[in-house]
Amino acid sequence: MPRSTRVELARLRSQRPLMLEDYKAKVENRAISPCIKCGKHEGDLCHLLRCFPTKPLQKSKLWKDPIGVARALGLATTQFDPGGAPS
Repeated sequence: MPRSTRVELARLRSQRPLMLEDYKAKVENRAISPCIKCGKHEGDLCHLLRCFPTKPLQKSKLWKDPIGVARALGLATTQFDPGGAPS
């Protein structure tokens, strides 16, 4: 996996990526925006793994199957893969 994907997965494991709405709101010192998919005001890791992939993921997959999680979240999995929306 490319370094950028490994870094993003490490940030997810520590619950400190800008993909998480509650962390982004904390860094930017603002209120949590509602989810664009379900409209809830949750922004934690559980919500991200439940709402954004086409099939909900478990937290343990971050350690057990990082490539599967990267694919589900649309992150690059090979060196020249730009990433993007899951297919």
